[in-house]
Amino acid sequence: MSVKTTTAFFVALTLIVVNVSHAEGFALQAKKLYDWPNTENEKQNSVPRVTVSIYYESLCPDCINFFTNQLAPNLVKYYKYLNLDFLPYGNCKQEKIDGKWNFTCQHGAPEFAKNKWQACSINVLPSKPKCLAKYITCYMTSVHKSHTGYLCAKKLGLLQSYKKIKDCYQNDDFSNELMAHYGNRTHSFTPPLNWMPSIVFNGVYNKTDQQDAENNLPKAICRHLNPKPAKVC
Repeated sequence: MSVKTTTAFFVALTLIVVNVSHAEGFALQAKKLYDWPNTENEKQNSVPRVTVSIYYESLCPDCINFFTNQLAPNLVKYYKYLNLDFLPYGNCKQEKIDGKWNFTCQHGAPEFAKNKWQACSINVLPSKPKCLAKYITCYMTSVHKSHTGYLCAKKLGLLQSYKKIKDCYQNDDFSNELMAHYGNRTHSFTPPLNWMPSIVFNGVYNKTDQQDAENNLPKAICRHLNPKPAKVC
């Protein structure tokens, strides 16, 4: 399977988003993860973009290394050329017993909790992709072992969103469905993802992109931008 990258490339990804109609009311609703063009900054609609899907898990050292040494230092420079698609699930397993989801993650219950917090963050901040990217990156690179979600929200001026994320997280029925959603996407990907993080460009995985993303993210991004922006490539 091959995909030719064009400036009008569109990936029809879907995301379950949170609809809060009451203090504790959540509804599952299908929504496109990315609209084309990106409505956050209409002046940048004409720039080439690449969709980068990041399959990862919260306590994986290699995942933390990717966020710390590749995504964080390049986010500001390359953000307007990216549609970032975060999938916080990794090497977890899931099964539904008596109508309830059960999850087992590679790094135990703490990792599942952190994955789930990020899943709720993605659903609370879907209309603010730049804020979301900064928040997830802050969360993954934080040196604080506890209260990371709150500290990153405070740092980025997202305390109002923090309460919504917390409400989502504490609603186990809803947040576990979110995790199952990311689990289904992770488990159904072809070829099977045997390494975390797995970095996928425009919906297609290949080893060259993976190696470059982990060691030289700008090189991988520029490979997929057409035309290539002279200022960054």
